[in-house]
Amino acid sequence: MKSTLFARPNLKLLLLGAVLLACVQHFITLGQSHETLLVAPVAVNAREVAPDQLRAMMREAEVHPKYRAYMRLSLHFEKAGDYRRALQYLRKAEKLESVEDGME
Repeated sequence: MKSTLFARPNLKLLLLGAVLLACVQHFITLGQSHETLLVAPVAVNAREVAPDQLRAMMREAEVHPKYRAYMRLSLHFEKAGDYRRALQYLRKAEKLESVEDGME
């Protein structure tokens, strides 16, 4: 009497299934990434912005508060390495985004 309970598993199929699951999971999380939606339209190269342009951007954001202006400033400070200021402007952008979405 041979028991099929302790039969040798097909390891090649198990490995192939694991790789397939990892690929599917990667594509699902890549598609749901919120960062790709935010970064693409407002990307800024921190090294290309001169200090006087930065001051003008900050002044414009304070005078006419818009979600995109604060997001642009946040991305600039993040790329420049000033994470504290980047978080401040990101929080302001998120607050304005919820207000602007409520107006539409």
